[in-house]
Amino acid sequence: QVSWVRHRDIHLLTVGRYTYTSDQRFRAIHHPHSEDWTLQIKYPQHRDTGVYECQISTTPHMSHFIHLNVVETKRMEKNRHPTLAFKYTPSGHRDQGRRKHPGKFKTTSLCLPH
Repeated sequence: QVSWVRHRDIHLLTVGRYTYTSDQRFRAIHHPHSEDWTLQIKYPQHRDTGVYECQISTTPHMSHFIHLNVVETKRMEKNRHPTLAFKYTPSGHRDQGRRKHPGKFKTTSLCLPH
């Protein structure tokens, strides 16, 4: 099982493809025959800034942390609403045959219009 957790309030967002938050902007995406697990945030806001954790229920437990930084910009095309998606591939823990540190942070920034 793959779960996504928002650390600001230790809120379980998704487990597998099921969404456990009442905030309908969040959803998990997983396509059959794929190892990719995506957390999608529709209409991201400043309050979404923070750390998100992708937990993989294996033995031993593995996690991947992402720091999201939502910032404001001056302009964006009309009628465009940003959607943010974090993709995590469990097999992505390997980099040229070497195991990556599972607790390493990845920082993602998203620009929003005024």
